[in-house]
Amino acid sequence: MTHVVVRSAPVLDELVGDDGAVVLMVHETTHRVVRLSVLGHTIRELAADGISSSVLERALVERLGTPDTADVQALVRAAVDDLAAEGLVTVEGQ
Repeated sequence: MTHVVVRSAPVLDELVGDDGAVVLMVHETTHRVVRLSVLGHTIRELAADGISSSVLERALVERLGTPDTADVQALVRAAVDDLAAEGLVTVEGQ
């Protein structure tokens, strides 16, 4: 994910708790509620103003600790891809 910038997409409302967040999204006239894990919420929080993938990876390890998997880049890429598929982040420069 070199030179990739992740940016949070706007949501109508967000409720944050200790175990993640719930966001309310609007697409045209349809409302949708999406549940986010702590990882998903943290990615959206860090990407509020746009963040490069490499900085995002480091910030996530700093905030959440080192994951069990050795491939942090693949783990973050998968999480970002899932958020993008839900319309919760945009990914520029892929």
